[in-house]
Amino acid sequence: MGKRPKSYYIKCAMKKRKREFSLDAGMKGFLLTCNNNEKQCVREAYNILNEYADKLYGPEKAGSGERDGSDDGEAEEEEEDISKVLEKELHTLKETDSSQRRFQVVESGAKNVIFIRTTLEDPCHLVHAILSDLQETKQQKARYIMRMLPIATTCKAVLEKVLESVESAFDAELGPSTAGQSFYIMAKIRNNNSFSTAGISKEIAGTIITMNSKNSVDYQNPDIVVLVEILKGNCCMSIVRDYFKFKKYNLHEVAKTVTTEPKEGDYQSQDDQGEAKELDTGEETKIEETKTESIKDVSQTPVVAKLTENQKDSSQQVLPELDSSTPTTSASQSTAVVEVQDSRVEDSEDVPSGSGTGTGS
Repeated sequence: MGKRPKSYYIKCAMKKRKREFSLDAGMKGFLLTCNNNEKQCVREAYNILNEYADKLYGPEKAGSGERDGSDDGEAEEEEEDISKVLEKELHTLKETDSSQRRFQVVESGAKNVIFIRTTLEDPCHLVHAILSDLQETKQQKARYIMRMLPIATTCKAVLEKVLESVESAFDAELGPSTAGQSFYIMAKIRNNNSFSTAGISKEIAGTIITMNSKNSVDYQNPDIVVLVEILKGNCCMSIVRDYFKFKKYNLHEVAKTVTTEPKEGDYQSQDDQGEAKELDTGEETKIEETKTESIKDVSQTPVVAKLTENQKDSSQQVLPELDSSTPTTSASQSTAVVEVQDSRVEDSEDVPSGSGTGTGS
């Protein structure tokens, strides 16, 4: 048998590396969705997960990649060239076993879907703490991550394997020893034609009810939500709480600010503004009433024509008195005084239209 070519060994090494960094049965972690920014999403997920994991579980345990040394060693590193420092960091990263890291991204098998493997026992607790803090502080910490779903168990996408994983992984919360809970199944299938959403949901719901007859399906307000994510040949599942409260575990929607109700002072200011508006409208109505009354008075008073140039000497003209038989009226209605105006108009002034069309009595 001849010697195998070099490409054979390269292909075998790539397969081994691919299996190590690919989604497989028995993994726990976090399923992230993004929108065409996978690299930025992974970087952002590492920052968020490490931040909250350090708060809950403390910093990651020292490994081969963690720096240990005295102040003298740090001073020597500062004196060295940047290239040498980078070489040391690369060497330590290569020596670190990636399987022992707290968070490690692996290939999910679907576009815009990222799976981050973890060594934590309960990923659901970490995600719930993250969403609770975002909802309380309303601080937006995610730009590229859309949804962050915890994954408690992973199995092969075969119906028998899926139902077995349901019985083993969910026995503590939905088993016969529990008091029974209402649940809702949220299933999503990507790059797999062997299952349908309705079919897999029906099978899992039947298994959960068989485990405990007190369990029931609730579409409105369930106690828990069973997440089922099928990616190619793998099925990821978990049980989450407050699924609809946290906007289906959408980091952007949870951190959105909610419009606050106005305070007592705000209500008072609105009432004062309403009273001011009422006063303004009342004054306007009064002004309009006075205008209408004045118009009526003017319409009821007789009109006196302008005097001619020959009668300029007399500055006023009084109407003749009415007979005693006629009813007495107000002084404004009985007489009208018109000032004598010059009929001559200067060149710079315009004559108003209809100024001399009245008829004397």
